Amino acid sequence: MGRRSTDPPSRLRSLAPYLLVTMFSALPAAAAMRQPLMTLDEGLLLVYPEQILAGDVPNRDFFTSYGPGGLSLLAGVYAVTGPSVVAERLIGLAYHIGIATGVYAMVRRLGMLPAAVGGVLAGLLIVPLGLGAYSWLGALALLTWSLALLDAPGSPWRTAAAGAV
Repeated sequence: MGRRSTDPPSRLRSLAPYLLVTMFSALPAAAAMRQPLMTLDEGLLLVYPEQILAGDVPNRDFFTSYGPGGLSLLAGVYAVTGPSVVAERLIGLAYHIGIATGVYAMVRRLGMLPAAVGGVLAGLLIVPLGLGAYSWLGALALLTWSLALLDAPGSPWRTAAAGAV
């Protein structure tokens, strides 16, 4: 018979730091969920996706300085949940978590402590920006994860995934 281990499975151990970074970066940001609309831009993140759902095309039927990717993501979320500030800010919170965990993933080669400090610090530094689902925050989250995938020990699928991200 094999030895029974009292340690949690290795997958759970590898996910635990990501969960901790997520928790420590999301808790301070979650307080922003109760704030009123912060800027005109956040209001536009509520209106423009609704116009896309109504069949309008950005920069043909209405002017926007945003690219179509972030607005289309919000339109898809609004199609499922209905347009609301909460839904928009949950996407913004996902961007914040993506940045914090991406920084953790990039720095983890230096050890658990520096990686955790880097991830939590990244999450805390973007709290003053609020939880608006701005496209550039989503792009920053994707960039950090792309760099983290490229920094990990090489394999062809990681390179392809980094390019796709």
